[in-house]
Amino acid sequence: MGARAEALPALSPKGNRTSSAAFPLRASGPRTEREAKPFARGKAPAGHVRTPTPRIPQAAGLGFGRAVLRRTWQGTTWGRALPGRAHPAPPGGGGGCGSSAGRLGPAREPLLPLFPGLSRAPPLRRGGSSLRMPVAPAEKGAALFAMSSGDEQKRRLIRQRIRDFPDFPSPGVLFRDISPMLKDPVAFKAAIDLLESYLTASHKNIDYIAGLDSRGFLFGPVLAQRLGVGFLLIRKKGKLPGATESMSYALEYGKAELEVQKDAVEPGQKVIIVDDLLATGGTMRAACELMTKLQADILDCLVLIELSFLKGVEALKPFPLYSLLQYH
Repeated sequence: MGARAEALPALSPKGNRTSSAAFPLRASGPRTEREAKPFARGKAPAGHVRTPTPRIPQAAGLGFGRAVLRRTWQGTTWGRALPGRAHPAPPGGGGGCGSSAGRLGPAREPLLPLFPGLSRAPPLRRGGSSLRMPVAPAEKGAALFAMSSGDEQKRRLIRQRIRDFPDFPSPGVLFRDISPMLKDPVAFKAAIDLLESYLTASHKNIDYIAGLDSRGFLFGPVLAQRLGVGFLLIRKKGKLPGATESMSYALEYGKAELEVQKDAVEPGQKVIIVDDLLATGGTMRAACELMTKLQADILDCLVLIELSFLKGVEALKPFPLYSLLQYH
């Protein structure tokens, strides 16, 4: 058997990496049971000095678990000591001898890679003569992901980026300004991520995202691109060319009218309507009725903010509503 040697980072007696320098290991050659027995019993052969077995520090994300670095008179071995069980030698060489039961065996199997998807190595379980490795948990579906703590952190971030302006645009109206959220790319991406996560979990087939004039245009096109579908414009009266359908509605501070082009959708096509805010529900209701005139199938109404104390969701029935943030 040919001699092999490799270089590893130097370790202190406590197992901490002291420098980036490497120290050469002694080449490993043929071994015999007789040579190994004194060392396996804890006694180094004549002329050899047994070095202590340092513990490897826990590495974030690598999960070294109970693994140790064993420096022996034959070389260095990475791995777990498993009595009587042979393992393939690590790439690049590095011999070893003995085990926790004092048996001679080849170099233990390398630690890395460990368990993809797990932050730390789970304990090994032995059953009979076989070694069963724990299986990493399956990824959660989109519906479970929507309830994760990470999503709650995103919601808190979005809420922190929304500020209030009283008496705007008319006395008695509290305006929720999303400008700070739009200025923050992390917060804006968080909002798009949450809306996309909800849509992918709730609706399998979507033909179009329709955005309401004008802040619905900020979210609608991005969502449409994420989902790989088209985007439709629902605009204020007089803004669209060609033949249009229109619908008037009452705002919380006045009246307005919406329009959509008559050839925007085909009968039966599935549409999601998006806006930034739901107050009394008049604008969203008009948009739903407008798309219903074109015989579109309204799958859902999506908003970033819902002012639930104005009971807009009641005015929107029977059309469904989903909102990221609710203000009571």
